[in-house]
Amino acid sequence: MVRVSLAYRESNDSLAPGVLEIVKEELVHVAQRDAPWHLLFPHSAKDWRKSVVRGRRGARYFISTEGEGESRVIKLHQDGGSSGRPLRRPAASLPRTVLSVANAAESPTVLTARREMEAWQLVQLEPTAMRQPDEFVSPPHLGTDGRHPAATLNRLARSAEQYGHDGGREAPGTSHHTSAPNGEDVRFYSQISNRLGELIDDVHGIHIDLDEKR
Repeated sequence: MVRVSLAYRESNDSLAPGVLEIVKEELVHVAQRDAPWHLLFPHSAKDWRKSVVRGRRGARYFISTEGEGESRVIKLHQDGGSSGRPLRRPAASLPRTVLSVANAAESPTVLTARREMEAWQLVQLEPTAMRQPDEFVSPPHLGTDGRHPAATLNRLARSAEQYGHDGGREAPGTSHHTSAPNGEDVRFYSQISNRLGELIDDVHGIHIDLDEKR
């Protein structure tokens, strides 16, 4: 878990702008007992949670902050907990967070956390992009501007048919009920339209228009 606190420090020169200063930076190991408070999506599989939240011996911090004012330092701890002294950096003079500049030699875990955060994408829905029709070869995932909703919904509907609505693969010999055009999963689109209706008024249904000619 990452925590970063910033503060605005005014310049001694009245004509010069102030700067942002790192007040606190932490990268903390999440214990298994605390995991339900940090996984902010519905889940009940205790075995699954144990598979993604591993126990760890030694120090709890990978990055920590110590001191106050000009004596405040950001400490980068070694992965082994007590094996090796932490690297100390004065917080007042840091131009960037310790997490953003750490490398594998200093801390493989911190580097892994940084690369995970670099992979995050900001989604900003753009109506014009969302209205564009999709080709049959369009990526079946939403873009950062919201494009490809048709291809994405079609993929999810096909997955719902294959694995069933409860997330498990259907038993051999069973048939999944589909009566909509093009084999669309009726219950899947009903769930989508019902959820959309909670957000937008006058939503009566949703389906994918498969047009071979265009």
